[in-house]
Amino acid sequence: MASIKLSNETIIAIYKDIEAGLTLDDLIEKYGVSRSTIYRIKNKVGRYQKIIDEYNEEDNEEDLTLLEDENFDNEDEDEDEYFDEEDSEKDEVMVLNYYKVKIKKFFKIKKLKTIYNLETEEDVRKIEDYINDSILDLKRELEKDGFVDMIIPTTNKKDLILYIVTDNDIKLNDIKLALDKQSEFSKFKCKTKEIDADKFDKIMIDIT
Repeated sequence: MASIKLSNETIIAIYKDIEAGLTLDDLIEKYGVSRSTIYRIKNKVGRYQKIIDEYNEEDNEEDLTLLEDENFDNEDEDEDEYFDEEDSEKDEVMVLNYYKVKIKKFFKIKKLKTIYNLETEEDVRKIEDYINDSILDLKRELEKDGFVDMIIPTTNKKDLILYIVTDNDIKLNDIKLALDKQSEFSKFKCKTKEIDADKFDKIMIDIT
């Protein structure tokens, strides 16, 4: 499917809605864009960084003009320090970690029949429901340690592959422990590794 280049105005509108707390599903429905696009805007990847940074600079200039119009001065140093601290908190960027988890031979029919007691290979719905429930359980387990931004499942036909984005509080070992605790995934050999943001971004473009 051909990609549609978003206007700067649309990118800023999406960015403001992300900041306002709209959910991923709401953003996709409202703007008709992919999960990958929302992710790239949220994390200011590629060309989106320049557009959003310029918007933030203009927004900050407007705020400064308003402050000058209200005749704020430097007489109260404590008040100036308060504004500086508040602005620096707003500028903090969440540090994200990116992981790839390969659950080996998850889609081997023999194993699936053992798990689901399937009579036919076409019983895909049970498999999808099972995977979605398993991912939700994994997300809950991981969020005992920190924040999970997304878990995206894909496959290479025989293995289930999960791409996981978390905050910096969740480490590689936390992912491995969470997988071991889950009966759905502990049946399989899991290969887990951390990947960099650029590689993750390329993967998201390929699978969305």
